[in-house]
Amino acid sequence: MTRYTESRVMIRLEDVTQAYPSSGREGRVALGPVSLEVFEQEFLAVLGPSGSGKTTLLRVIAGLEMPQTGRVELAGLDVTNVKRTPPEKRGVGMVFQDYALFPHLTVWENVAFGLSGRNGAKRARVEEVLELVGLQGMGDRYPYELSGGEQQRVALARTLAPNPRVVLLDEPFSNLDADLRREMRSEVKAILRKLQSTVILVTHDQEEAFDWGDRMAVLNRGRIEQLGASEEIYTAPATRFVAEFIGRADFLIGRRCSEGIETELGVFSLKSSAGRVSQHETWEILIRPDMVEIEPDPKGGAVIVARRFSGIQKLYCLELPSGQRIHSLQPSTRNLPEGSRVRLKVLLKKAICFPQGS
Repeated sequence: MTRYTESRVMIRLEDVTQAYPSSGREGRVALGPVSLEVFEQEFLAVLGPSGSGKTTLLRVIAGLEMPQTGRVELAGLDVTNVKRTPPEKRGVGMVFQDYALFPHLTVWENVAFGLSGRNGAKRARVEEVLELVGLQGMGDRYPYELSGGEQQRVALARTLAPNPRVVLLDEPFSNLDADLRREMRSEVKAILRKLQSTVILVTHDQEEAFDWGDRMAVLNRGRIEQLGASEEIYTAPATRFVAEFIGRADFLIGRRCSEGIETELGVFSLKSSAGRVSQHETWEILIRPDMVEIEPDPKGGAVIVARRFSGIQKLYCLELPSGQRIHSLQPSTRNLPEGSRVRLKVLLKKAICFPQGS
């Protein structure tokens, strides 16, 4: 369920680029051009491989770096120039991957760092946010005395203490083990929902991105390849990169025909327009493992060449007569031996396809 409305844009980027020095004359482009709108109280997950520009995007919004070109707005105010609107004047809080806590300061002192005002008001605010993140009574401890989850709570409390309107999270859960990561993600999400914050979470973890965002942006080589709801991006990827990067993907080779795309598993109709299809002869059809049903059949056209157990599911690798391989996701209770033949059915009403080699 959407918790935000599109009536007010909180963050707007227009044709923003950022590059870093390199041996080339132009420098290495880390970001852009990127145009993006994030709405008030929206949770946006930014997903991409290492080096895709995710952290640079956050640093530009926070004012830690000034973009080389383009415009950055927060709540309608132009904040592109970091000299005119430095980080501390933006109303933006940022939680870093390594938490960036001061080891020589107590929890209380870490949270109070950067707060202005009278001592009484400062103390009240620190106690308030420590209670909010579940660290009441732990203000006298030092970071080295805390667990990883507790250190992350301190980092979040310090970010929330100045009451920012925008919160930026730079892979804040990556240093935690899997169970604690899920627990902390749920807790942090609940806290920020309660505060009605506008949040951007940067991650390379797909499960995290699916769970977190109202929308998801997929970043590749400094550019946004697709922006939308996570289900839309999974089921209707806009580019081959997105199709391959999000979830497990197999690509079945086919050729254009009058009914659509003809493959060794049959003919598939298309979501693409006929005009687009007519421009190419050979296509790759996206097949997800959860689309592939299998039934044991001694005369079946596919052979199970491998299987992988992952707890509640098994992933079967199937070789087709042509040598192409696709995968099928099945319940863990289903046990089909390697080497056995199966009959396939692909649950696909309309195919997502890409020109071969795109």
